[in-house]
Amino acid sequence: MQSDKSLTIVTTLLSAYAWVLSRYSKEHNITINIPRFNRLPLHNDINRVVGEFASFTLLACTRDRDTTFTQYAKKIQKQLWEDVENPWVSGVTLLRELAKISKQPNVMMPYVFTNMPEETLDGKN
Repeated sequence: MQSDKSLTIVTTLLSAYAWVLSRYSKEHNITINIPRFNRLPLHNDINRVVGEFASFTLLACTRDRDTTFTQYAKKIQKQLWEDVENPWVSGVTLLRELAKISKQPNVMMPYVFTNMPEETLDGKN
């Protein structure tokens, strides 16, 4: 699978995880919670502030019945890049908005994927 040079190892693993969860839960549309560091450049001295600045991205993973794994993984990789390029709306904010819209106080996205520290999202070590 990883011989497809357009997919990173992280995306391949993430896609396999989402594929299995989707099949197991019998849901074609699932959301994966991806923790990440999110130190936004809001101040000139932000890098002098001690803290983890952790947040998370909610990644929508949609699968049609006839989608191959490679198609699914490429779609997830594209969606992940789009989501990561927009750090201004955190997963927390999104969950709060979903709770307001659905009028349910406990909106949860329980599937979590943490990538390996040896590789970044773009496939570089």
